[in-house]
Amino acid sequence: MLRVVRLRCEHLQNPVGLGETHPRFSWVLESDRRGVLQSRYRLQVAVGPDFPPPLWDTGEVRSSRSVLVDYSGPALRSSTRYHYRVRVRDNHGEGSPWSEPSFFETALLDPALWKARFISPEDENAGGSSAGMLLRREFTLEGEVRFARVYATALGLYELRINGQRVGDAVLTPGWTAYRRRLLYQTWDVGTMLRRGPNAIAALVGCGWFKGDLVGWLGRRNVYGSRTALVAQVLVRFSDGREELIATDGSWRSAPGPLLYSEIYHGERWDARRDPPGYDRAGFDDSGWRPVFVLDRGLEALRAQDGPLVRRQDRLTPTRLFTTPRGERVLDFGQNISGWVRVTAQGSAGQRIVLRHAEVLDAAGNFYTENLRGAQARVEYVLRGGGPESFEPHFTFQGFRYASIEEFPGEPSVGNFGPRAVRHLPVFQRAGEPAAPQHPLEPEGQLRRHPDRLPAEG
Repeated sequence: MLRVVRLRCEHLQNPVGLGETHPRFSWVLESDRRGVLQSRYRLQVAVGPDFPPPLWDTGEVRSSRSVLVDYSGPALRSSTRYHYRVRVRDNHGEGSPWSEPSFFETALLDPALWKARFISPEDENAGGSSAGMLLRREFTLEGEVRFARVYATALGLYELRINGQRVGDAVLTPGWTAYRRRLLYQTWDVGTMLRRGPNAIAALVGCGWFKGDLVGWLGRRNVYGSRTALVAQVLVRFSDGREELIATDGSWRSAPGPLLYSEIYHGERWDARRDPPGYDRAGFDDSGWRPVFVLDRGLEALRAQDGPLVRRQDRLTPTRLFTTPRGERVLDFGQNISGWVRVTAQGSAGQRIVLRHAEVLDAAGNFYTENLRGAQARVEYVLRGGGPESFEPHFTFQGFRYASIEEFPGEPSVGNFGPRAVRHLPVFQRAGEPAAPQHPLEPEGQLRRHPDRLPAEG
């Protein structure tokens, strides 16, 4: 039997937040016969999943093409989910049934739909700060939520929370680009997080590649700017047809948080005692927080995310915990990874966990970091106290096989540690586009459709 499987749009399975006005579709043939080739295809795109009169129907096309077939139907609408399906005929004359439907959802295709402003928790003198900052706002929804999306990005790195829940599973968003020319924004489905009545949205922002110590061994920072900032808007559609927009503006408030220090190559310092309980929920008292700064910065550089995000890929277990000839307590994870260590421990308030990271040992079997040059690769966590606590860094990553335990409450064991391997999958380019060369300073494996250069500007 001939079937059509593995439908993809822009190489992605059911993407949400697609910025393409003419997306491309791909599929795979599956058959119990040998020597099967596609001779014809028919592709339909519709607004409804049950395919009422389709928005676009190719009709039967005589073609063997099944990769990157361009959409050429009516103009697509922003913030809209479309469904598509395919059926084919092979070189033996056998026809397939319609494939199982897949979908894609558009982002903000018209730049005029952006109503948010860049807001910063930092003043103009913050260029030397490596601390992360918290932002928040409360809002009230009147009605039953049918559809809700957050469109967000940052100058720096960000994490969003709504009503006590983390938004999305990506890390190190929005990544590294030439921020003045191209800044990727992400689209998050938050329909199940919002509720009728009071709601709260909060963010943690950090230096990242934007203003941090970008090349640690050269002492360069503030390459793209000196103030972190967030730009985000929540689009809510109600069952009665109304829409509401909650955007970053001067009504947001900000405060220092538990992230005392964060640099891509140097690591992080997190003090759990300074983490304000409930700041990401409605009803939190933020009277002591200060207003944000609204930046005079345009939105022309914003582009929808155009490839896979960085995500946690694997969780590994240390192979051993040993003591070096110098007396260092070292974890061996058995392989070099790009990521960080997740730690679980229990202790008193103010006790610390301090880890350093390295790729190799020296000839005598001691912890070796000279090859890291100026990069500190150090993570510190200060316990809140009162029970078991788990922590993993937010806006840094390390390339390592070994981790030296410099401080730990009590006697550590391998069960207290589990590294998270993270990676960024390659993004494919359109036919005719030049290949994107690897930026000489960008994280290993981070490929993009549009190459960005590190500017000489400060």
